[in-house]
Amino acid sequence: MRGSAPPAQPGRAAPSADTYSRGVPQVSADVHVPLPPSVARALAASVGEPALRLPPHVTPEPLSWRFDAEGDGTLVVLTLAYAVDPGWVRSITHEVTQWSLARQLRTHLATLTDAGGDPVRVERARSSAGEG
Repeated sequence: MRGSAPPAQPGRAAPSADTYSRGVPQVSADVHVPLPPSVARALAASVGEPALRLPPHVTPEPLSWRFDAEGDGTLVVLTLAYAVDPGWVRSITHEVTQWSLARQLRTHLATLTDAGGDPVRVERARSSAGEG
């Protein structure tokens, strides 16, 4: 279909026809983990928040974690909305800022995927989520 975004691929920046939310830029990345949403959420909490390297013109909003049931597991979506100041910098830096932040979010989600492969961490997450 013309004008529609391609489907998201695990571990890649989630495609979006609109990279702005409430007038501020945003970037997302997603990954599928073979765990129920509550366990995926507990595992993500054990991994912690990403340590983002932000350029000086970027002021982040709180991260939007989302855990959607999908097939045999969970689609974990990590979204970062951010402000750019001064505003005139946005048009010059938008592409590279989006690329850099999406790469950092994908790297953090890879850490979550790695943790999902560790049976001890998954069992702790199950216990924490009340499923074990």
